[in-house]
Amino acid sequence: PIKGGLWLTDIAHHHLAIAILFLIA
Repeated sequence: PIKGGLWLTDIAHHHLAIAILFLIA
């Protein structure tokens, strides 16, 4: 469960990073 939550958080952060890069670009 912990690993699953960590994976979900990692995906969310990755998505957020892409969104920010898209905004800057």
